Amino acid sequence: MTAHSLKDLYDRQLDDLYAAEQQSLQVLPAMERAAVSSELIGALRGQQARAREHLHRMEGLYRQEERVPAGRMSRGVKGLLRDCHDGCKADGPAVRDVALIASAQHLCHDEIAGYGCARTWAKVLGYDSAAEILQKNLAEEKQAD
Repeated sequence: MTAHSLKDLYDRQLDDLYAAEQQSLQVLPAMERAAVSSELIGALRGQQARAREHLHRMEGLYRQEERVPAGRMSRGVKGLLRDCHDGCKADGPAVRDVALIASAQHLCHDEIAGYGCARTWAKVLGYDSAAEILQKNLAEEKQAD
């Protein structure tokens, strides 16, 4: 989809974020099972809870805007998710945990960038309540990082 306006960019970013959160919920349980460190297991469980909450908030945004998610995911997120799956297969428990931490952090950083852009664009477009919701998700992603 070619963006013709800031609203197009905003809509696309919301769709990317929504798809990323959905796909995170698919890969995080496998990452949790592959992890050895109890601290990492706890962090991955927390990331799953945050993803569920972020999806819930995003669904509220879609209802407010009277639209549905496009069901698309960016190529970048697809690559990050592939890295998460690869991290689950790393040899040895210590290397695997380090690989899982790195891939989870990369995914988190992508979401920080996405939520930051979407929040700013929502403000510019005058979507104040959307900007507040996106700011909550952004703040939680930064805390998780």
